[in-house]
Amino acid sequence: MRVLNILKKDNPTEKEILCAIKKQPHYIEFIEDPTEEVMLEAVKWNGMTLQFIENPTEKVMINAIRHRPQSIQFIENPTEEMMIDSIKRDPQNIRFIENPTERVMLDSIKKYPYTIQFIKNPTEKVMMYAIQYNDRFIRYIKNPTENAMIKAIKKIWKI
Repeated sequence: MRVLNILKKDNPTEKEILCAIKKQPHYIEFIEDPTEEVMLEAVKWNGMTLQFIENPTEKVMINAIRHRPQSIQFIENPTEEMMIDSIKRDPQNIRFIENPTERVMLDSIKKYPYTIQFIKNPTEKVMMYAIQYNDRFIRYIKNPTENAMIKAIKKIWKI
């Protein structure tokens, strides 16, 4: 409770705020207009605190992903590099990315093919890659293309 009291007092110093955030990173939600340094401190200790930060800088978002790759779910329009960084650390994070690029989709399924089930709108190239890996993955693809279905059937029936 003492940490929260520091943040509630009138005009806490930057040093007091940083000290409080080091002890309880999620208390950043109680700080109005935190500085970038305070935001960075919070995500350094817990990347998921990104959800409490309004208008984080790109540097804060990148650091949040580095410390907790799942924090990508709290970034409205992540850059492709942010997506790739998150996927490299855990391919299943593809489920948190609203509009992944084809490169991101491929990176995810190349590392862990079962992630095809989390991709909402895979490109045909992504579908074909997943089916090439395992023809039974056709069942995880929402709205497979005709070519993807034909490829899966041919592989299943060894045609």
